Amino acid sequence: MRRVLTALALVLALPAPLSAGPTLADELGTIINASPLSRTAAVAAQVIDAETGEVLFERNPDMLFVPASNMKLYTSACALATFGADHRFETTVLLDGEAGGGGLRGDLVLRGGGDSTLRADDLRGLARRVVEELGVRSISGDVVVDVSLFADRLKGPGWMWDDDPDLYNMSISAIMLDYNVLDVLVRPGADPIASLALASAYPPIVATDRPGPVVTRLPFTDEILVRASGVGAGESSHELTMHDPARWVAGVFAQMLRDAGVTIQGEARVTHVPVSGELALTFEGLPLSEQLALFNKPSENAIGEMLIHSLAVNAGRVPATWGAGAEVISQWLTSEAGLREDQVNVVDGSGLSRYNLICAAGTCQLLRHVWQRPDRQIFVDSLPVAGVDGTIRQRMAGTPAQGNVRAKTGTMSGVSTLSGYATAAGGREIIFSILTNGLRSAAPARDLQDRFVIALVAAP
Repeated sequence: MRRVLTALALVLALPAPLSAGPTLADELGTIINASPLSRTAAVAAQVIDAETGEVLFERNPDMLFVPASNMKLYTSACALATFGADHRFETTVLLDGEAGGGGLRGDLVLRGGGDSTLRADDLRGLARRVVEELGVRSISGDVVVDVSLFADRLKGPGWMWDDDPDLYNMSISAIMLDYNVLDVLVRPGADPIASLALASAYPPIVATDRPGPVVTRLPFTDEILVRASGVGAGESSHELTMHDPARWVAGVFAQMLRDAGVTIQGEARVTHVPVSGELALTFEGLPLSEQLALFNKPSENAIGEMLIHSLAVNAGRVPATWGAGAEVISQWLTSEAGLREDQVNVVDGSGLSRYNLICAAGTCQLLRHVWQRPDRQIFVDSLPVAGVDGTIRQRMAGTPAQGNVRAKTGTMSGVSTLSGYATAAGGREIIFSILTNGLRSAAPARDLQDRFVIALVAAP
């Protein structure tokens, strides 16, 4: 009995254990609760361990949100898994007629193959090759741009009509030049006062006295208006998208051929019907690995919309449509990436559509699936790096998150999202997604996201 009492006395004499400090989940919950958005907007988040899949925190994980450019994560992952990092989309030249003696008796065809990163220098190189490699210096027929690979719908479902002609709301075609952005040069006192930086007979430029911007394009047309009365004293350059990019490309390519010494008797035109000509030249675009970096770091919408169509083409759905491409991505998400059907609604490839829907849990599942793939580094390296580059180059700079977070932003009116990977102080790799909808301003959402992610990086 004496031994028992002695042991009991020793136990009672030990100092009381200290209460456990706040957990990571507690801290993340406090950060969300402290944000004014917890009262005025919809907020969801999930955090998981990249290696084990353990859920470290979640708030409304299955609630569906408009993702804005977080949809690019879904398109990128499916495209990488489908095509592979080294895949290159091709632009080709066909001869629809008989060539010989320096001439082509028929049409010269430029066929679009879905390369979203085709540049003016690339197209100019093809024009020179027509002369140097094919020996063609005269064309009796037309210069034809074949865009039959994609359907002729130019704008995606659920895109805002009043975003046209903004640069981020570009039209989509099987051929795209310079992301479908052209430069209009305005020279006061010159005749004409305005011209295209890439010479082309199309689109037309019309002088006007109507109020508005100095240079603009009428929505859903290709007519460029230049308000002469608003032109300043110096030369200026103005970027515009084209409503129908293929017609512009046809005009540009025809002029490049003329500059290379080719005489063209016919016209520059577009066809949506496949041309059965002889394959003569091929230009290979950038590898997909490089395209994904151009897609995700600056958040270039055009690449995503070309990719969703190319995924449809790859599945045999020609001419490709947004709907067919969305079906391909959706099927891959549920059959390969482990998402449930009720966790996502895919409508386009870039996130422009307000019909797209994602949830935090589904996004983390997608990111973990990619993390487990052997080519994950291609995907991870395509994402913006906090405080370093891309759309978060000016965010979280000078904090522990700088250089330790790779994540995709999403921004449109009322929407702000951030999802990606973070390396914690203890070396653990963490996957996170924080989504907000119903915003009057993006500023408080970005503040919430930054505080949330910095806390993740500080975790042991």
